[in-house]
Amino acid sequence: MRSLIIGWAVLLVATSCLQGVGGVLGTTVAGSNIFDRLQAASLSFQQQIPGILAKKQLEGLRWLQETRQRIQNARVRHKDGPLTLEGSLADCSPVGFSRDSLLKNGDLTCQVEEVNLELARRVLDLLQKDGWEDVCSKEGIQIQRRSAQDVATGRFPTGVGPAKFGEKAARQVSCVKASGEIEAPMSRVYHLFLSNDYVLQYNQFCSEIQDVGWLDKSTKISWASSKSMGPFAPRDFVTRSHYRILRDGSLLLSTMSEAGLPCTEFREQGSNPEEYVRMDVVLGGYLFQSTDDGSKTRFQMVSLCNPGGALDSTVGAMISSMLCATGPVKFISALRRLSVGAESKPAG
Repeated sequence: MRSLIIGWAVLLVATSCLQGVGGVLGTTVAGSNIFDRLQAASLSFQQQIPGILAKKQLEGLRWLQETRQRIQNARVRHKDGPLTLEGSLADCSPVGFSRDSLLKNGDLTCQVEEVNLELARRVLDLLQKDGWEDVCSKEGIQIQRRSAQDVATGRFPTGVGPAKFGEKAARQVSCVKASGEIEAPMSRVYHLFLSNDYVLQYNQFCSEIQDVGWLDKSTKISWASSKSMGPFAPRDFVTRSHYRILRDGSLLLSTMSEAGLPCTEFREQGSNPEEYVRMDVVLGGYLFQSTDDGSKTRFQMVSLCNPGGALDSTVGAMISSMLCATGPVKFISALRRLSVGAESKPAG
């Protein structure tokens, strides 16, 4: 197409030049014949352009339709099998990123993309893994669990990821999975996770949350804390959150603790007067899938945490497991309320 336009322009310039020459030298028979032939060629070329453009447009539309069909076929095949990261993209829609907020130093700034992919792969594989034990089903929300010893948490570079999960803790703590349907479009549910504005409304265990910084446009580090529960001291978390769009359009948010960041200043300025105990999110994540022609969302979440402190004991593990059986139900119920009802407004 570009060569056609250039050719047309050359002919027009040549015609104009010959018209100027004819005006200066007079009209001769030879000059007139050349001019007439060029003018006729130019006119013929101009007449062909609409047809050429229409032909190219038709070819482009045909290519677009064929491409869309290939994508649709790929999505159908993809839905028939397990979800993978093949063809997925980092999602840069989370709120709060700026160049000034980028973390520029430290172990976390190295191999960011590789770590994100490994984290997302572990979360996605865990969500689709067979062999979960049913715990309960309430309000259309299914709760399941499996031993922490049966969870592949991934291998990350030195200084990246959660603290090492000891064998004792792995024996005592369960990994929890929850699934439920939300009668709202996927984009509306996902929107609740793109900033910190709604966290306190759907996560009953979180009392405050602040962003520490960003590793890229799709990955942030946050500090959060929970209130004390009975005799147990308040907990705090330092968490990496990575947002990703899967090939079939599903959305995946993968999380894990970053034990290498002490975040002392956040702990000192926290709302709890008591000293925090650091809790590790060994592996966590949320999967959003559109259903019923986009009017509903299938929501899944998975969480494996090392509570630390006194909770890192037999009694503490029992209490933690009990909370895991009720916490996800309240979590998804709150998402339903925020996504569907009039309360879907930022806290504060």
